[in-house]
Amino acid sequence: MPGKSTVERYQALLAVARCFGESTDLAALIDEILTRAEQMMDAQACALLLPDAKTGELILHSTDPWIANLPEPLRVPPGSGIAGAVFESKQILNIKDARNDPRHYTAIGNQLGKVARAMLSIPLLNGASCLGVLQALNPRVQECFNDEDEEILVGFGGLIVNALVRLEARRREIEQAHSRQQLLLAREIQDTFQPPAVDRYNFCQVYHQHLPAQTVSGDFGFIHPVSGNRVLLGLSDVSGKGFPAALTMARATAVIQAMTDQLQDDLGEWLTKLNRVLVRELKGGRFITFAVLLSDADSETLQICIAGQDAPFHYNGSGWKQ
Repeated sequence: MPGKSTVERYQALLAVARCFGESTDLAALIDEILTRAEQMMDAQACALLLPDAKTGELILHSTDPWIANLPEPLRVPPGSGIAGAVFESKQILNIKDARNDPRHYTAIGNQLGKVARAMLSIPLLNGASCLGVLQALNPRVQECFNDEDEEILVGFGGLIVNALVRLEARRREIEQAHSRQQLLLAREIQDTFQPPAVDRYNFCQVYHQHLPAQTVSGDFGFIHPVSGNRVLLGLSDVSGKGFPAALTMARATAVIQAMTDQLQDDLGEWLTKLNRVLVRELKGGRFITFAVLLSDADSETLQICIAGQDAPFHYNGSGWKQ
């Protein structure tokens, strides 16, 4: 901002603060940062370098049209260049001529065919964390950046940090709300696979209650009438928690229901067949435990098969025993 007084430059910073407070999109915020930084510093170019958490590289965003129009952003290797030094040291660097600095990363400048002379680089600090680096290159009306320029850019950087932190908090809030919505929907779907709370037959009543530790889980029960006055009942638990276990549970309930008509007189034989099918279906070391009962009103018998669960309790007229 040539000809602007210090007071006018700080008034411009206040205007930037209001503008950043309205930003809701990272890409739009980056464009706004770069445009206003170039105007604020009256520089030939400004750059914002943000870290890639996976690779450690600094992703370069610049006011230079050639860089801005690239299909993929340019990346600075970890610790490379003046930006890398600022990011790691968390210290400001105000260099009069970057051409004479051994830390200068010349690869990008060579691609652009432009020479970086004076370079002011500041870390974007949020407490002890560095969120990125902001650079101003080649002031238009002087040879190098002075103390006032440095002070203004540091103040500008503080506004950037506030905006980035706010955007990240908003992103997490939206992500968590979306996850909660997905979990509730998954819970509704999962509940459709559970048997009713009360199931009545001519010869018995069956009560079932599902209380998962998390919103979705791998615990499930099943109640299926079988030919004659017989009922197949079971309680099962898929290893693990969350969506993977819930998906396995959904698949297992479908297999169990499909195989119910294959149940004859021997519950153990039927459970062995079910095991063979499920072993082929299960992936990633996942497994299912079962407690299965076959109640036969005609023969007044109750067959019980346990697979990976504790033995059931039975009532002998005076108390419960295992």
